[in-house]
Amino acid sequence: MMTMAETATFADRHRSGLLSLVMLAVLLVSVGAAQWLVRCYGAAARRGADILAKVRTNKLDTYWKDDTSRQWYLIEDHNGKAMGYRTVAQRKTRDGYAGASRLVLRTESHVEHWQLSPDAAKGRYQAISHMPTGDLDRTDILLQDGLVTVTKAALDAIGEASYPAPDNYAPEGLLSLLIAETIKSGQKAAFSLVDNEQAIVEGKVFFSRVTVTPQGPRQARVECARLGDTSELVYRLDDQGRIVAREYGEGAMAEKLVTLRQLTKAFPHLADQQEEPGDTQGDQDDAPPSDDGGSQEEPAADPGLSA
Repeated sequence: MMTMAETATFADRHRSGLLSLVMLAVLLVSVGAAQWLVRCYGAAARRGADILAKVRTNKLDTYWKDDTSRQWYLIEDHNGKAMGYRTVAQRKTRDGYAGASRLVLRTESHVEHWQLSPDAAKGRYQAISHMPTGDLDRTDILLQDGLVTVTKAALDAIGEASYPAPDNYAPEGLLSLLIAETIKSGQKAAFSLVDNEQAIVEGKVFFSRVTVTPQGPRQARVECARLGDTSELVYRLDDQGRIVAREYGEGAMAEKLVTLRQLTKAFPHLADQQEEPGDTQGDQDDAPPSDDGGSQEEPAADPGLSA
């Protein structure tokens, strides 16, 4: 017969054994869940790589029929109050395609320029952000020979890093097309891209993850996973595959495609821009305007990008 002390010791060992089993079970479940997530993302990433490979095989002019295009977007808060705008311009060049965009949001403005070769295997991108503090933040990305090279300049500090492009890497200027093609496929797909704010982390190129989940024939939920941060948007497209709306964070903010005439009701300083006759959905051949409605930002061609 066990003494009281022996009984207590046995009970302690029994509880310890049960606790170990519980902890092991929790660990196995956690590992299993992690492996499941990896498998799910892996499958989505493979689909993203397949979609990207298809686009490159078909060439961009299969999807982009117009030599030039232009869209205007009005940005509103959850109360429908105008808080900014985005302009997007794109044109065909002898070396592929080039585009420019300007995002003006309250006291910040972000200007982007990109170029892509006809098969999107080569690309060049530059973004300059004007922050409320007056500081400038610049990001340059070069895709060439399967290598992604990032140069980051912010607060008088300059960094550069290079890394082989993942198979599902979405070069700048291509993400909207990839979202449209994912919606057509009806299956979730994931892409890697370089986020301007986290372009270089600990001296290395950092690839954020964008997962696109179709929600019908013209809509998708887009989840952007960055370092320590995840955000969700809902993209709505028209029957031409053009973005007609972006909705952020459960209705906290939304962008919608408008005409220049509609945009100038909220931002009169844009009124001196010329709107093409018959324009009903924001298409124009002119380039995005500057904040003061003056100089134009023209998408530039890069003779070094021809395939």
